[in-house]
Amino acid sequence: MSIQALQQTAGRVGFPRFNALAAPPLPSLVVRPQEASQMIAFIVSVNGQRVCTIGVGDSGVLGAHVSWSGGSGEAGDLDLGIGGLDTRTDEHIRWPHPPEIKVGDTVSVQVIETDTVDTPTDRKTPAQLREEEQAFLTEMEAEHQARIRRKIDEELPPFRAPWELEQREAEPGATADGGA
Repeated sequence: MSIQALQQTAGRVGFPRFNALAAPPLPSLVVRPQEASQMIAFIVSVNGQRVCTIGVGDSGVLGAHVSWSGGSGEAGDLDLGIGGLDTRTDEHIRWPHPPEIKVGDTVSVQVIETDTVDTPTDRKTPAQLREEEQAFLTEMEAEHQARIRRKIDEELPPFRAPWELEQREAEPGATADGGA
C-alpha cells in the first residue's frame, strides 16, 4: 500500500493526516463489517462433533489451538486449548474443557459472526490467576522437597551426631563410622 493510500485510509477512519517521514507509524487497522450486536466467534469441533462456540464480544482475544509437547522416548501430550481474554474486564475466560484428542483426530475452527455464544465456565482476573499460580507453585515446592527428603533417606545412612560416634567407639567391637 502506498503512502498516499495509507494517508487517505487514515483520514477516512479518523486518524489525522501525517508526514510519513516525521510521524510515528500508523496503528494497525482491523477493518471488518460488523453489526453492533454481532461479534466474531469460533465454532470448535473435533471429528465433526461441535465442542463449543466461543466469543468475547467486541473487545478481546479468542484462541483455539492444538499443541503437542513431548520428549525423546515418550509419547507426549496432545492438547486442544480453548480460551480468551475479555479486555473490557481484563478477565481470562475458559469454556468447558474440550475432549482429549489423539493422533488421527480432526480439529476444526470455523470463524463466524453471531450475537450468542456458549457461556464460559470460568472467568478469572489477573489477581486470581496469580493467586492460583502461587498456590500451585507452593504445592509443587512441597512435593519436590518431599521427594528430596525421601531420596536422602533412601541413599544416605542415618546421621550420627559426633557424641554418638564417640559412645559407639567406646563400646567393644564398635567402629568409628557408626557400624556402617
